[in-house]
Formats: sequence, structure tokens, C-alpha cells
Amino acid sequence: MPDSRQSRALSWTLTALVGFLVLCPVLTLLLDSLSRAPGAADPFTLSPYVRAYTAPALRGVALNTAVFVLGSSLLSTLLALLLACLNTGHAARRLCMAFSILPLMTPPLLFAAGWALLLHPGDGLLAQALQGLLGLEPAPFDIHSLGGMILVEGMMNLPMAYLIIAPALAAFDPARQEAARVSGSGPTDVLLRITLPILYPALLAALVLSLVRSLASYAVPRVLGAPGHVDVLTTYLYGMISAGSASDEAQAAALGLGLLSASLALTVFYRALVAESAAYAAPPAHGARPGPARPGRMRHTLGLGAGLLYLLATALPVLALLYASLIPRPIPLGALAFAALDLQHWIDVFQEPAVLRALRNSLLLAGAGATLGAALSLGVACVCVKTHGPPTRLLRMLSFLPFAFPALVLGIGFKGFFAQIPPHATLAALLLAYIAVYLPYGVRPLAGAFTQIHRLLDEASRLCGAGRLTTLRRITLPLLIPGFVSAWTLMAILFLNELPVSVVLSDAGAEVLSTRILSDIDEGRRGRLSALGLLAIALSMALALCARVATRAFRRRQES
Repeated sequence: MPDSRQSRALSWTLTALVGFLVLCPVLTLLLDSLSRAPGAADPFTLSPYVRAYTAPALRGVALNTAVFVLGSSLLSTLLALLLACLNTGHAARRLCMAFSILPLMTPPLLFAAGWALLLHPGDGLLAQALQGLLGLEPAPFDIHSLGGMILVEGMMNLPMAYLIIAPALAAFDPARQEAARVSGSGPTDVLLRITLPILYPALLAALVLSLVRSLASYAVPRVLGAPGHVDVLTTYLYGMISAGSASDEAQAAALGLGLLSASLALTVFYRALVAESAAYAAPPAHGARPGPARPGRMRHTLGLGAGLLYLLATALPVLALLYASLIPRPIPLGALAFAALDLQHWIDVFQEPAVLRALRNSLLLAGAGATLGAALSLGVACVCVKTHGPPTRLLRMLSFLPFAFPALVLGIGFKGFFAQIPPHATLAALLLAYIAVYLPYGVRPLAGAFTQIHRLLDEASRLCGAGRLTTLRRITLPLLIPGFVSAWTLMAILFLNELPVSVVLSDAGAEVLSTRILSDIDEGRRGRLSALGLLAIALSMALALCARVATRAFRRRQES
């Protein structure tokens, strides 16, 4: 790092820049929530809060939100625990870890659309198959309901919960359970007094993280809840700002600040759980081998079965999109459908100017935005890891805050900000909002890369006579490149598939892939939305694959 004066200057500069990006939409929300009608003697008032929190519709929306958030979070946590318990076999564990990436590559918008194609009460592929198999007259399950939203959101959050719980369970010492059984404890006592207390931090962390993600969810409630007229806070907020009334926008700002505060409180609680998780770690027994208790001879069969069910649940929506993109109209799965397969929807996608414009805008935002975002993340991570002091602590806090804020609420704040100044609803506005909202996803991998560069490496290089540029070229950059590639790739994928900010800020001429797909969903164009969605998934997977290949090639070159 440069000398202390330059370090302080860089720290304050980055703190001011990140503070502007992160706090600007929040302050705009605060001002909008206190605004009175133009021309009033007193420019500020609390009436938007009164109207927002006493609206008759809010009680039902709040109840729906509570049931949706709690139900989906409990579902994802319990399924993740069950999956981690069953996957004791090496092959099953690798299978689940590999396919936990698939939902992360499938945007929530498309995951929800795929399940809508499968379980639509009228002509869903899976619904029709179950009706024929079980001889049911009505559809067995309505996906456009609160239960359907909970099911799909729970499966969306399952990978994150599994990645938290599985390592904790893998390090579990089964000797403690065996000792409790030898002492006369029954299975219930062992579960309540041994297993759950040790796994408590991981389970609670997975639950709280799922609560944060579900509270901020917009795609699943919009796709599955809107047809059934089931509103949660995010869709309720979007309905308020899309009304176009200044009064509604002030109420949306007031309500958005409440949602933002709740999400922030949950995220702070999650961070505290992760920070204190070491206090719950029990030392292993002498000679014990970590790992969950084996469920007997059937462990491999149960583990592989659970992994295959998990794969089926995550792959089915994508297969439904593929099927819908290849048939000219909704046709039940069978010989007639396979005879009618064609590529007309794919041809339409590449021939319609509006779709091509949205594709071009998304690729431009993904490329330019990820480059600028990763560059900013590089500076932030460098300062946060390599320097200390008040500006560094403030920068750490500011760079973490967007993770705690619902993207839709930040989008509403940016909309109010850009309404006063250029660039209004342009690609530049989307670019700035994207970087602000998803900055933590770039800082985290780069901070991990910087922690590998100990100051002793720089000192050893200088003692050997190398200058700053040589040290930078031979030591620093080779250690940073994998982290930079990871940050750039993750941000590019997020920007390519971004929905909550885009649905608020995009307008004519500034459409992106996600808003184009959402428009096709609203209009019932199943074939085109499926083709466009699969194109977005393919682009995301191509970005991830290219990043992996490039990182491996760079490492082989460094080793040779």
C-alpha cells in the first residue's frame, strides 16, 4: 500500500464514493416519505406515514408477507437439514454440492415461471400428469397461491441454507450421540440435548438468511402471486409506485423505509450469529472422526435418492421452459407434442427489434457494469483489508449495507433521485443503481483474495531488490486475478438477470432481458418467454464456464 497519507486519502475518497452510491437512495426515500404536496407552506409532513401504515389493505398484505416469509424460510431450512443429514455418502454429497449451483444460475424470475408452467391449474405439465395418474378432476395444487409461493421460494433458498448447514453437519462428532445413547438417552433426548444445540448456530443462520432473502423477494410473488391476487410487501410497493400519483409514491417511500429497517435488523442479527458461532463449537472427543451419524446400510441409497430428488426439483423448471420454447402452443406432453416441435419461438426472439434491444442493453450493462463494479470492489477490498482507522471501518459498514437492503426498495429510492436530475430512466441510471445494489457481491471475493497477500510477501520482495512495479506484477496481481475474475463474473451474472431494480428504473429504450421476460409473462407469451429465459440462463452459464476456464489456465501458466 502507499504511505499513510495516501492511504488515508484513498480511504476517504472511496468512503465518500461508496457512501454516495449506498446512502443516496436511502436519503431520497426519507425525503420523499416526508414530502408534502408542492406549494404547501410546510414542505415536510408525517402524513405519508399515517396513510401508509393505516391503509386498510396493509393488514392483509402484512399477514401474507409474514406467512410467505416464515413458511418459505422454515421450508428451506428443514429441507436443507434433511438433505445434509441424508447425504453422508461421498457421491451423494458431491452430487448435491454440484447441483446446488443450478438454482443460482437460474434467475428467480425464470425459476418461478418454470414452476408456473409445471403446476398451472389449467394446463400445467405436472398438474396434468398428476390429474391423469391419480384420476383427479380439479388440479391437485394451485401454484398461484400463497402455498405455491412458499414452495417455490423455499426451493429457491434451499441451496444457500444447504451450503450453511452441510459444513456444520460434516464436522459433527458422532461420538457424542453414541455416548448419550450408551448412557440411556433416547433418540428424542439425543436430538434435543446433543444434536440441535451444537447445530443451533448453523440452523439459525440459515433460517435468518432465508428470512432476509424471502422478505426482499419480488420475482416469485410477482409471477405466482399476481394471477391469484396474492400481494406481499414488495409487490404491494411496486403497485403503489406504478400508480403514478405523488401521494402514492410518498406512501411507498414511507413503507419502503419500514421494509428496509426490518431487513437491516435481520441482517445484523445474521452477522452476529455468524460472528459468535465459534462459541457454540464443541471440542471433538479424543480419536473421534468428524461427520454426522451414519443412518445404516441404506445411507448411500438414501443420500443418492435425496440428491436425485433435489436435482429433479431444480432441473424440472428448466426442462419445462425448454419444452414450452419448442411447441407452437400449449400441448399436453405426448406423441402429438413431440410431432409439433419447432424452433419458431427461438426465431421470433432473434427477429423482434425490442427483444434484440433488451438483449443488447443487458449485455452492455453486464460487461460495463461488472468491469466498473469489480474495479470499485478492488479498491474497497484493498482498503478494507490493508488499512485501519475510522474511514476504513466506515467503508466496511457502507460496502456491506446494500446486502441488507431489499433491491426493490433501493430501486424506488434511485427512481426518486433520478427523477430530479439526469439521467432519469436511462442505461446510465441502471448502471449506477446496479453497482450500488450489488457492490457487496464484488467486495467479498476480492477481500478474500487480498487476505492471501500477507505484508511479509511484499517485504520479502523488496528485500530481494524488487521494486513496487515488479512486486505488483510478480506477486500481487497473480494472487488477485482469480478473485477479480470471480467478482467480475458474479457481478456480470447478477446484472444480466437483475429484476427488482430494473422493473422500477427501466423505461422505453432502456429495457433489459428481465423486464422483457416479465412483460411476456404478463402477456401470456409462454413460448417466447421460455426461449428468452433459456437464452439468459445459457449466457449466465457461459460466463461462469469461461471464468472457470480462464482461472484454471492462468494458474497452470503460473505453475509452469
